[in-house]
Amino acid sequence: MVLYDMGALLAHLRAALTAPAALPEDPAALAARPAAVLVPLHAGSDGTPHLIFTERAQTLSRHSGEISFPGGKRDPADPSLWATALREAREEIGLEPARVTFLGVLPPVFTVVSNYLIAPQVGLVRGQLAEIAPAVNPAEVAAVIDAPLAVLADPAIHHTEEWMRNGIPRTIYFYQYGPHRIWGATARILADLLRLLPQ
Repeated sequence: MVLYDMGALLAHLRAALTAPAALPEDPAALAARPAAVLVPLHAGSDGTPHLIFTERAQTLSRHSGEISFPGGKRDPADPSLWATALREAREEIGLEPARVTFLGVLPPVFTVVSNYLIAPQVGLVRGQLAEIAPAVNPAEVAAVIDAPLAVLADPAIHHTEEWMRNGIPRTIYFYQYGPHRIWGATARILADLLRLLPQ
């Protein structure tokens, strides 16, 4: 298991995330509804990089109980997708935007079933978990998950499967973090982030 130094990782990610994210080739994705998630990176209590996820409330009509990053669809009043990610994180877990520094974006992810084109916004969050997520919205979030990046990068918790949808093969990513199964769009975003980590 690789233990990442926070300072070195931030410098590496700032350089790796500077290039504009390529748009998907799928025409349906380009016509999808815009959305954004915050990929919240912070220094855990052990001083190493951690990522924050949410477990979606069981009462939600879509993707209930799934593990996700804070986020949602772009509101017409949002001046940017970065603003969308910050607004949604504040609504879901009480994260104050002033705690977050923009690091860059990951490639957009198209969700075929819900027809969203998600722009993952990577941000450095200052503070420990209780400060970062002080007011969880129970209507949207069942739990907040704080995961060490080194554990998420361990190949032992990761596997892929090939699924067919409308005759098109798609690679599905899965990460088993303790009792939490991370898959779908969140796992694709996580995979894109992990590919950028220094080896």
